[in-house]
Amino acid sequence: VVIITSLAAQEDRVAALESGADEFLTKPVRELALHARLRSLLRMKAVTDELRMRDETLRDLAVGAPPPLLMEPPPGAGVLTVSSQENGEHILE
Repeated sequence: VVIITSLAAQEDRVAALESGADEFLTKPVRELALHARLRSLLRMKAVTDELRMRDETLRDLAVGAPPPLLMEPPPGAGVLTVSSQENGEHILE
């Protein structure tokens, strides 16, 4: 949403942006500035669309993924744990 208006007060700009406008331009609008702003908005939309698509893809992959495979450790395997955060001493349990 691009607002083009003769209103120039900061309160008007804030109200428009807080109500959902993506851009607020005051008249007279320079053509080059308008085109630059529109290109910027289109780039932001493309990035947003790409992020939404990737999010949907990752969600689909997560839903279709097999459950995690839980295995018992082999006989004789140990677990390495840290016994002290102060000296970082490791103990094999």
